[in-house]
Amino acid sequence: MLAISSVISRNMMQRIIRRRWMGKANWSDSKLLQVTRIAIIPMMIVATVIGYFVPAPGIYLILAFDIMFAGAFAPLTFGLFWKKANMPAAITAILVGSIIRFIFFFTFPAEYAGLDTAIPAVISTVVFVIVAYATQSKYPGKTRHDVRDYVPPEEDVISGEDLKHFGSGDDSTPQGYDPNTSDTPDDDLTSHNAMDK
Repeated sequence: MLAISSVISRNMMQRIIRRRWMGKANWSDSKLLQVTRIAIIPMMIVATVIGYFVPAPGIYLILAFDIMFAGAFAPLTFGLFWKKANMPAAITAILVGSIIRFIFFFTFPAEYAGLDTAIPAVISTVVFVIVAYATQSKYPGKTRHDVRDYVPPEEDVISGEDLKHFGSGDDSTPQGYDPNTSDTPDDDLTSHNAMDK
């Protein structure tokens, strides 16, 4: 409960709602602690009610993993591998997938066991793609995905300077890096160039 309330107070309420949407400064540490403590109260109430009506502690562990899978599958997968992934799509997919899985816990017919885990993840993935495309004009994907084709020289990795040539934003690829050239004759650039076309 403490972890969830910390995520709600720090990541959602302070970072997204207060700072990004309202344009206000961060709370002080004492205020953030107070908000975190208050956020625990509704979670304690929900946990008590669920525990009273469904007294099966083992099933809650499974439910927790199912809710996490349903909500986080699309944002984690697409966030790593799709250039159009953005924040509104991630937030919407997490909320939709998690809420649907939680509702299915109480309402899904027992004879279809297993589908109650898969269906919310599929719906969350579809919602993620739709919202990502719908919000591209305001929240374009990050250019950081272009960095995955760059392998720094071994000397830079060993010395801890493997990111010294990177800029920020549009300059996120290393300075002087050309994917069509190679430092070693053993590199096979044919497959790399085919992927770029």
